[in-house]
Amino acid sequence: MKIFLVGHRGVGKTSLLRRISQQKLFSGNFLDLDEEIEKKFGPLADIFKNEGEASFRETEKEVLFDLYKTQKNAFISLGAGFDINLLPDDDFVLWVRRDSDLKGRIFLNRPRLEKDLDPLSEYKKRALIREKIFSERADAVYTMPEGLWFSEVTERKILEKIFSKFFRIEKESSPIKEIGIETRPFSSRFKKQMGSYVEIRSDQWSMEEILKFQDEEQPKIYSHRSPAPLEINLNPDKWDYLDWDIDYGKVPWEKVEPRKIILSTHADSIEKGIIQLNESACYSDYLLKLCPKIETWDELAQGYRWWAHDPEHRSFLPRSQDGRWLWFRLWMKGKQKLNFFRQGPALVPDQPSLYQWENTPLVFQEFAAVLGAPVDHSYSPSFHSSFFLAHKIPFFPIEVHKAELSVALVLLRKMGLSFAAVTSPLKREAFLNCKPFSSLERNLEAINTLTLNQEIQEWIGHNTDLQGFEESFQKASSEIPESLQDKDILLWGGGGILNMIKSVRPEVEAVKARQGLQEKSLGRPAPRVIIWGSPRTQDVVWPPTPWQPQLIFDLNYTADSMGLELAERYDAKYFSGLLMFEVQAKAQQKIWSDYL
Repeated sequence: MKIFLVGHRGVGKTSLLRRISQQKLFSGNFLDLDEEIEKKFGPLADIFKNEGEASFRETEKEVLFDLYKTQKNAFISLGAGFDINLLPDDDFVLWVRRDSDLKGRIFLNRPRLEKDLDPLSEYKKRALIREKIFSERADAVYTMPEGLWFSEVTERKILEKIFSKFFRIEKESSPIKEIGIETRPFSSRFKKQMGSYVEIRSDQWSMEEILKFQDEEQPKIYSHRSPAPLEINLNPDKWDYLDWDIDYGKVPWEKVEPRKIILSTHADSIEKGIIQLNESACYSDYLLKLCPKIETWDELAQGYRWWAHDPEHRSFLPRSQDGRWLWFRLWMKGKQKLNFFRQGPALVPDQPSLYQWENTPLVFQEFAAVLGAPVDHSYSPSFHSSFFLAHKIPFFPIEVHKAELSVALVLLRKMGLSFAAVTSPLKREAFLNCKPFSSLERNLEAINTLTLNQEIQEWIGHNTDLQGFEESFQKASSEIPESLQDKDILLWGGGGILNMIKSVRPEVEAVKARQGLQEKSLGRPAPRVIIWGSPRTQDVVWPPTPWQPQLIFDLNYTADSMGLELAERYDAKYFSGLLMFEVQAKAQQKIWSDYL
């Protein structure tokens, strides 16, 4: 038997392969195809450089064919560009992915494939093609969280479920009464869920596929979500639940026992959705599903109050365009009967991944979060999750914009938020909404760590960014032999943390990333170090091309950071903001420990 890990460049297949081997879930060899190629033919970069990509792809196939002849049982990680359609049908393929896959990644230590494109465009061009191939061939999907830190317990639980049919792992009994539903249609190879109900939507599946699937023994829900009339051959008795969207008329299953029927609305506003379901209150034994678009925190609170009137029969599942209410769906775990989670790409952006779902306790009294906009890229949930789960406290990514913070903090405190990491651009607003812990925070006028003092019911604000910057910048500067003088360092963007940086390096000059060099700065000498403080946006102005900085110190740690691209342009040393993140995050945990 052979099991293959596939996925985009830089997703973490090799690291996952090592973790699986350590967990002893599989009695066979663990092999990375790229490593096997290097053993025989030398560094991959040399192969690409000297022989080209086409030749490398032939080498890939040759080496894998040899492994087929010598390996009976093997767990093999494949390169992102390998043609997985060449794999035999009886091989098992696990698609390893992250939600950030299609945002792009930039690599400074891997061969470039199309040098006429910038590195991010090169990645995205291939990723769109590969995404379709992975989804069509995968037998199962594992969506990993962002970052480098994992709950080993959660990951093992998911891997055991994925591979249980191979390894005869006993299934543990679960007290969860909710309906966990997979909503994304994958290829017919993919066994849709493991122990949960699968939602088959009429707007995503053909009627031929639906009728074929209704004979499967898999626990399942038929969800009517299209104006097409109900198929006469649809047999209600073969489905565990029947979900009818109220927009498409009267419920057609008059003879079906009411407990099997879900009456739902996916209205564009919460007011419309509540009116629709209230008008159907005569169906008192139906499960009611309110799934409207939610724009504001007040609307979120309104939906929550509607649910709380009858939690036994009502479920509230807010929707958004960018997935900003994903945290709320996780918070509702254990509180309502209908909950949705996914294994692969999100059909609904607010849908939690299976990892996020399994990583959330069934019962909890308080929770922690990272607050900011955006937060979907944040490593904070991965880094802090195990720390808080030791106290049965989940950690959620919560999108909050500047103008919303005051209102959001009031509601979140009522719901149980007790600890929060704060990202840009909310650090100034957080300072205005809390009691600063010391003169440090008052001088910086910026807060990145919040803790609720339960006795006085007030937010206490700390700043650990300074500690993170000091340690990481000192290490980065050691990469340059000579000491740094005035005008050697330039901050590009990152105006919100200028005070913090100047407290360490008073001589640092700042340039607004969306304006670039102004007339007064045009004559300044080229810096030896650029501190990159801007997120990736279209209106950012690049530093002058003639400059030749020795070091790019990136305050970001995302794989698509413009700082990475700048380092490649200048052929400069690159220092990621990851160390700064780790240092300040560990300092945050020390602060929170005093309140746990």
